[in-house]
Amino acid sequence: MSAGEPGPGPGLDALAGALALQRALAAGDHAAIVVDAGPPDAALDLLGVPDAARWWLARAVPQTSRLAAAAPPLAGAGLGGLRAAVRDAIALGDRLHDPERTSARVTIGPGALSTRRVQRLLTALALHAVPADALLARPGAAPVAGPRRLELPEPPAEPVGPEALATLGAGLFAGTDPLAV
Repeated sequence: MSAGEPGPGPGLDALAGALALQRALAAGDHAAIVVDAGPPDAALDLLGVPDAARWWLARAVPQTSRLAAAAPPLAGAGLGGLRAAVRDAIALGDRLHDPERTSARVTIGPGALSTRRVQRLLTALALHAVPADALLARPGAAPVAGPRRLELPEPPAEPVGPEALATLGAGLFAGTDPLAV
């Protein structure tokens, strides 16, 4: 991208991430998918995609029969991908709200800023009806009301790569199933 080209529009990163996540979930060739949604604002953007798709669909096509009637012309005009994207975003929302299939685990670090961000994120998860079942606390993190708290050990270095993360996870979940919600 050059300086004269516009960047992605607002929210397109979240939309692209949400659709990629839904495609991975739909493929079904996994035991679990772990998403590092980044800072709380990025996570909230991603969580908002399904609700935004439902909102826009309700306003653009208020009746299901109108969607069925509009489908052939939309596909013929090259907008079939838009219809599929809306469908996938809504399916992702259904998946995220299912406590039997989805669990959010939030990491909290030391410091007041981290504490406030985590409190905001836990509130937003609850408002989006996304179940949170664990708070992964780094050493020195303040107590926060919410889901069960798992204390992260102090690693000798920042864990980078699958092997380092597997070692960290083995210590964190010691004897319990890390995929259990």
